[in-house]
Amino acid sequence: MNEKRTGQRTIALGTPPSVLAFANIGGKFEAQGPLSGYFDELSQDSFFGEKTWEKAESAMQKKVVQRALNQARLKPKDIQYILAGDLLNQCIGSSFGLRELGIPFYGLYRFYKSYQACSSGEGMPYDREQDFQYYSLVPGRWYGRAAVSVALAALISLVSTWCCYQALLPPNRGDITKAELAENINALAKRLDYALWVDEDGYELAQQTMSWREGDGPWVEQVYGEPISDEPVYTVETDENGYVTAVVRTEEGGFNGEERSLAWLNTRKTELAAMAFTGTSGSGWQLARSPLLRELARYDVWDGAAVNAGGFALTAALEQEGYDAGAGVLVSREGAESGWYRFTVRLERTA
Repeated sequence: MNEKRTGQRTIALGTPPSVLAFANIGGKFEAQGPLSGYFDELSQDSFFGEKTWEKAESAMQKKVVQRALNQARLKPKDIQYILAGDLLNQCIGSSFGLRELGIPFYGLYRFYKSYQACSSGEGMPYDREQDFQYYSLVPGRWYGRAAVSVALAALISLVSTWCCYQALLPPNRGDITKAELAENINALAKRLDYALWVDEDGYELAQQTMSWREGDGPWVEQVYGEPISDEPVYTVETDENGYVTAVVRTEEGGFNGEERSLAWLNTRKTELAAMAFTGTSGSGWQLARSPLLRELARYDVWDGAAVNAGGFALTAALEQEGYDAGAGVLVSREGAESGWYRFTVRLERTA
């Protein structure tokens, strides 16, 4: 083929091109269409045996070129260069599919972008040093695009962080009733993946129907939607309008005998109740960094002293006898024949 290089990236053909052979292949949807009989090869697998769309397009490019070569009775070494392209970035479908053939490759993505710019009436900057032969990006603007990309990434990060904090807020805000407090607790428990479901009086409800027994003891049955304990998870105080003014949670227990005893304080339920109540005002950021929640996590200072923040007051007190306490766990003191504990948390609206 006679040819003349007129620029660094431009070749003028000495004779008009002609068609020696052609091939076309299609996938599953082409096989189902009205033109299925015109394809040389059809695959019932849209991925052509690959795992991703990008690899599938590369496999399709390779198959169709090999078929065209066979029909023209040519080998890859007989081809001087190949024009191919796709709408993936950097023409990766074409370049990865044809790289094993060893044929010089001209990507058509630039041609498509030039056509797209012309058809939409946009201005097209050309490379003046190459006699206006090809469409190219104006040099020296990479720093502007980099700055925009960094700014967008920072904005997306800030928005996603804000959304995560706002997702901590309960559905009912402002002054709430007992039923709305229970709805807040249930919503937060579901959102934070904690198994807790309560009614408006604070009783924990069974989330499935089941029966069990410990050793040779009697069978215990739980029925879906019914209370699983005679004691509520929390109690509330309300004003004359029925709005919640305080939430109180109490845990107590003990042991009697020489066998060592271990008790875990369920601070998770206490935290959910606190978030459901204090989250009725303020932002998600303020809730996540609330001094009240931090106070609940400080196991060594449950001395009943009040902590005030965001229009609420929290008091947490651990009373016990016969136990050694640490990190929310109570272990019966060695040598103690009996012991008891009472953990009380009161959260009150002050404003």
